[in-house]
Amino acid sequence: MGEISEALQANPDQAVDQLERRLSQLASTRKEVDELRQKLSSAGAADLVASAQELPNGVKSLVVRHDAAANPKELQRIALDLRGRLDSAVVALGANFDGKASLVATVSKSLQSQGLSAAEVVRDGAKLVGGGTGKNADVAMAGGSKGNDIDAALALCQQYVQAWTSSAGGSKTA
Repeated sequence: MGEISEALQANPDQAVDQLERRLSQLASTRKEVDELRQKLSSAGAADLVASAQELPNGVKSLVVRHDAAANPKELQRIALDLRGRLDSAVVALGANFDGKASLVATVSKSLQSQGLSAAEVVRDGAKLVGGGTGKNADVAMAGGSKGNDIDAALALCQQYVQAWTSSAGGSKTA
């Protein structure tokens, strides 16, 4: 208890209160940092939307590496935000989080109704990074241990989308 009191620069009888106060401040600061991160991500979204590729049949494709996200959950939130800003779109984002790969794809309802699945978009990329994905057509996340392969995995996602849009009627099921 003496060492803890010394580290907190508090009297031993006030150490617990001091620790609780500092933990509360830390939680508040973390929340503030998360909110600022979200604001920064949203501010950069306009630039990302502008870089979306126009593919055949009016499909917009945005497949990019986005290491600025703090974690896979935030990467998913950003992907959904970007999809909401684009019509008839597929968005696939990838990041390397401390050596671990994270991929997320999301597909607009209009493209889902034509047979495009977010799970199919990330399937091959997920395998490349050493992971797997679910079967959700709307949003699919994948992760793996090979974070250095994220660029190649995103290239596979882009190839899938391009092949799908180029197929007859846009109904490729690869």
